[in-house]
Amino acid sequence: MDIRHDSAAQRFETEEDGQAAWLDYERDPDGIVTITHTIVPDALGGRGIGSALVRAAWDWTRETGVPLRSTCSFATAWLKRNA
Repeated sequence: MDIRHDSAAQRFETEEDGQAAWLDYERDPDGIVTITHTIVPDALGGRGIGSALVRAAWDWTRETGVPLRSTCSFATAWLKRNA
């Protein structure tokens, strides 16, 4: 799965079967990254795409040393299980 990080849009995104899936985040003035939405179309559900998007964001923040939090229920649950 090819996940791209568009830092200008504050988004991680991928495309499968011609449909886009993405994770949006915000950075506050202190640099903290907050995952706000993880969007995966129903037709792509159950393939681990949402998990891959959250993992990409988590890996990026770990590599850069930026604190990560989430207001997205899916991402919050994933982080509790995996981080």
